[in-house]
Amino acid sequence: MTTLRTYVDCRCKAISFAFMLLLASLIGQSAVAADSAPQQEYRIKATYLYKISHFIDWPATAFTASRDCFQICVMGKQEVAGVLTEFNGKTVKKKELKVRMITAPLEIESCHVLFIGISEKMRANELLNAAAGKHILTASDLPDFLRIGGMLQLINLDDKVRFDINLRAAKEHGLVISSQLLQLAHDVVE
Repeated sequence: MTTLRTYVDCRCKAISFAFMLLLASLIGQSAVAADSAPQQEYRIKATYLYKISHFIDWPATAFTASRDCFQICVMGKQEVAGVLTEFNGKTVKKKELKVRMITAPLEIESCHVLFIGISEKMRANELLNAAAGKHILTASDLPDFLRIGGMLQLINLDDKVRFDINLRAAKEHGLVISSQLLQLAHDVVE
């Protein structure tokens, strides 16, 4: 029994380490590609949203009958949603991933991750208020997103996509962010 447990623990650590290596490699990728810089940037941001979801724990109540799949919702950044749809059907937190474009705050009820695109700058506070009290990771590439209460901000730094984390906001929503992910963040606000 001890041997099996040790094998399983090692296997879990190896898988976790592999995810971390992939995430670290994304940090090193340039957001500017010779052919299509914006498309490459969207691809990196979408991949971040998918991969980061593996390093956040949601409370059990976040997965109810009405939320039987893991949903990443996107408001305002169709390009990111388009790339994210490539991950449809994959697994996050032992749930099938579904990506949805939404157009109104009322549609966030079944979301686990809400990405607010830069085109929704004027509605960011409204969307964060709609997510208040719910177990939804809020993410955006809006400047000052963490300052207004967002949890994950994707930033361009030295032609690379990086991310900052608002740990206090995540805790207020009942989310637990892995220490491994916190170590990879450019900045962590507590």
